[in-house]
Amino acid sequence: MYKKFKDYDFREIVGHFVLIKNTNIVKEPDKYNDIDESVEKIKKLIVEDTREYYKKQSKDDIDDCIDEVFNIDALNEEMPTRSIYDLYEPMYGYVGIEKKRGLLLYLLGNEEDKMRYVYAPTYFAYGISDIDNIEIEIIDSTDYANSIEFKEQLQNDEELDEEVIKTRDLKELDIFRLKTFPDFVNCVILYKNIAHFAKVKLTKYENGNIYATYHKQIGTLKIIKNGNTLTLLFKTNQTIDNEGCLNEYITDIIQELENDFGLEKSEIMDLVKNFQSNIEKGYIEGDLPFETINKIWNEI
Repeated sequence: MYKKFKDYDFREIVGHFVLIKNTNIVKEPDKYNDIDESVEKIKKLIVEDTREYYKKQSKDDIDDCIDEVFNIDALNEEMPTRSIYDLYEPMYGYVGIEKKRGLLLYLLGNEEDKMRYVYAPTYFAYGISDIDNIEIEIIDSTDYANSIEFKEQLQNDEELDEEVIKTRDLKELDIFRLKTFPDFVNCVILYKNIAHFAKVKLTKYENGNIYATYHKQIGTLKIIKNGNTLTLLFKTNQTIDNEGCLNEYITDIIQELENDFGLEKSEIMDLVKNFQSNIEKGYIEGDLPFETINKIWNEI
């Protein structure tokens, strides 16, 4: 039975393959044709990386052989991906929790596609308008022919920590959870002895204690009831170097801007300088680096 993506509880859908219909990508393909360009770029990178790997592994001069075996034409035979304009519904998809971007819906195309190899530009983060009206039906993994290969490629990005997964059963935390990041909760923390609203990452539930991390700071969470109001408090006995952690946070932002956005060092340093207060605010609020980058990007 189909129902809207946003109407599913994350517990029932995360980690499942799905059928997808009522997508904007089929209704208005012109708005999404940049996906075709991204897929082709990724394919070129796959060919280049594969060539370099085998060159390093071999002591012989095998350049001609490598070029003959690893090229775009050969790759297209092994992993065909049709144009966005050729997609039809229902499409295959997968719902997962990615470490940097939270709850994601991956679009995996139709039977004719093997998009398991080039999924990176074809996902939508939970909460963006593109997926408001998407309808989804959960299917068994055996109903998607490429399920094993796809899941293998997600292992480095997907949140697979067993202790973290256990915390998803704590329904009393649901009112504090971020819909886009079910493994994060909103709470009150002390930063430089001042109370702030921030978010922390759930890490484990053990002996009745709920553990979470705020940047590198480990602490426990406690629900405080005051009349009809519930507040989640993050408590820790640790003392950490907040200035040092903030500098590491800035370094992570610089690396993401360089790796994911392809900006030059001079452009990056100008952004960091001009948006220093935004970056510190993001740090205090417990934002992941890419979230702070998105907020900066929206102000440019």
